[in-house]
Amino acid sequence: MTWSSIHPGPDTWNFAPVDTLVDFASNHQMKVKGHTLIWSVDYFGLSVGQIGQMREMTTDDFRQTVNEHISTLLGHYKGKIHAWNVLCEALDESGELRKSLFLEKMGQGYVADIFHMAHEADPDAILLYHDYGAEGLSPKSDGQYKLVKYLVNEHVPIDGVALQMHLAATNEPPNIITMSKSNPRLTLKDISENIRRLADLGLKVEIAEMDLQIRNLQGDLPERLKLQRRIYHDVIDTCLREKGFTDITFWGFTDAYSWIDQTFGPDDPLLFDENYQPKPAYWGVMDALLSA
Repeated sequence: MTWSSIHPGPDTWNFAPVDTLVDFASNHQMKVKGHTLIWSVDYFGLSVGQIGQMREMTTDDFRQTVNEHISTLLGHYKGKIHAWNVLCEALDESGELRKSLFLEKMGQGYVADIFHMAHEADPDAILLYHDYGAEGLSPKSDGQYKLVKYLVNEHVPIDGVALQMHLAATNEPPNIITMSKSNPRLTLKDISENIRRLADLGLKVEIAEMDLQIRNLQGDLPERLKLQRRIYHDVIDTCLREKGFTDITFWGFTDAYSWIDQTFGPDDPLLFDENYQPKPAYWGVMDALLSA
């Protein structure tokens, strides 16, 4: 649901592909999460043409365009999508608001503005802030905490935080690497403390894009899959022990299709293998869920 995909032109909307998914979910009693309303990394969320057009707008016209996009998109799916990743990747590695077209045109308050616009368009939807590399304790996760704490204190309608949880396994303890450049080594204790401080603000906390790379591990495939199972289990078990933790979304389900292969090289990051058979990681996840 990125802007460039679903709203490719000022007067052009491409609802059909998402409508198919939403209708399927409705017919099978499945919940749908919208992803993503605003992606602060312009070159991911907007096409080159859209960036050029919007850069030429006045501040008022830009704000009106953003509001119309949000109200039209949420209005189209009102009552059909239970939660939205409202704002994606608004922070840089230092935990400050990253330079973006939205920051440039709308100013420091754009984050709050976007959540207010989303709430007005669909008051019943769960509204989430969503980012990568902020799963543990680091300058970026500190910035994320500071941002959402400010939003809560200012009574901005934010319901929770979505931690992407793109991980890589390593043979070096504590065996987990996250996408945080400032503190890539991730411990279970750090995950717990980070979730706890977010939940103490009254926010829901969830895993939003989980996968686990094993391509750089030593050992044969069974050994690597065994460690993958343990990490999947331990991370999810750790999250489930924290109050306020509510949801888990995996970024795909079969190794036959993953962004990891395209971005980093061949890997086996998900719960089902390329033949759609459950891997040890699947059983590690099930063990954690059934023990909760």
